[in-house]
Amino acid sequence: MKKNLFSNLTMVGVLCTLLLRLPVSAQQPSDPFVWDDAAKVFGLSRFCAEVKYNFTFYEELTFDWDSLCYSFLPAVLATETPWEYYLEMQRLCTFLGDGHTEVHEPHLLTEDEWVRPAPFQTRFLDDRVFVDEIYSSHLMEQGITRKTEILRVNGMPALEYGRVCRMPYVSASTPQNRISRTYEYFEFTKDRSDRPLQLELRDPEGNVFSVDIHRIGTRWDLRRAPYTYYTTEDNIGVLRISTFGSSGMDREFDALYKDILQTDALVIDLRNNGGGNSGYSDHILRHLTEVPVRKGNWSSPMYVPAFASWNREQKRYQQEGEILQPVDKPIYTRPVVVLVNGATYSSAEDFCANFRGMERGQIIGLPTAGSTGNPVIVPLIPGVIDAGICSKADLAPDGTVFVGVGIVPDIEVRENAVDYLNGKDPVMEKAVECLSHAK
Repeated sequence: MKKNLFSNLTMVGVLCTLLLRLPVSAQQPSDPFVWDDAAKVFGLSRFCAEVKYNFTFYEELTFDWDSLCYSFLPAVLATETPWEYYLEMQRLCTFLGDGHTEVHEPHLLTEDEWVRPAPFQTRFLDDRVFVDEIYSSHLMEQGITRKTEILRVNGMPALEYGRVCRMPYVSASTPQNRISRTYEYFEFTKDRSDRPLQLELRDPEGNVFSVDIHRIGTRWDLRRAPYTYYTTEDNIGVLRISTFGSSGMDREFDALYKDILQTDALVIDLRNNGGGNSGYSDHILRHLTEVPVRKGNWSSPMYVPAFASWNREQKRYQQEGEILQPVDKPIYTRPVVVLVNGATYSSAEDFCANFRGMERGQIIGLPTAGSTGNPVIVPLIPGVIDAGICSKADLAPDGTVFVGVGIVPDIEVRENAVDYLNGKDPVMEKAVECLSHAK
């Protein structure tokens, strides 16, 4: 439904009227901001207005944003703590359907209330949740190993726990993104620090046991490395990149590059890569091309008050993609494939879009998360709670829209629970097969 950006400020006007009706003592300016009903209404109205200014996909919404925000007013006013307020505001945010637009956890939380996951990642396959990578030797000593299945969480079946306790608060751009951000990576076990995690588990041998995990005091004593690299017997290099958010990744890649140059082909595994700094992904791409390549174009909302007064359609700022120059060193020219899944997100998707634009090799796996962009941080209640609102819409170099869709692989390969439990990786197997033929 096409909408003029500020043609309807009814909801904001109503909220401002409610603010004026609140007791005068609740309206006095203070530092830090007073946590009261006036603050709650102020935060809701500000979020509603800031989305109109900043949300890059606002014109694509198919519902009336004002009416939706207004409908949340009773629930927001009924909240008693910043934590409850955060949950209601994030629940409202999910209706925008964007993985890069979120309400952030309140600043006023005590250490006991901070949002923390358990020290392991999870995988979601065939409607089953498995412990994948573990970052605590203490949990390993309790019998939790990779491929251990999570049967119940706090007394609820794992699938139901994710649907009831996690999914209503997950901002996502695609169905695969929503599933991943509910059940995978570190997302499935996130909760307040003061809430223990009661797990019923089944190990790979079929033994069922229970473990209580206390988020505060549980050690994270194993380092998550951004890169894992090895070479197969056929001299195919396999570079797994778990994140683009680790400081100094460009230098670490440079240290690996001399070994990569000795291989006959290369697999770049971006499955479960949650993104980070696009500069790091661009740094790697510059080693894979002998010619300059242009990245995809992007756009962002612009608001011209005079246009609103004339009832004219607002324009968008349009920016041509920057050019990636090859590095000033030997270029890797041998065959390359990239592996992806529904948890390949943000700058990892930028990598895939630009890799495809280079026509450098095939992408194998499942459609990516379909979410990238540049959030603008907005204080909703100063000193209490902020939001990030996606302000930038990116296109692939060929003009393809992938936000809200995902980058569709050239070869689709679906992983399943049986292969996972048997130690098989059909996506990697397909990648090695393709590269063996291409060498």
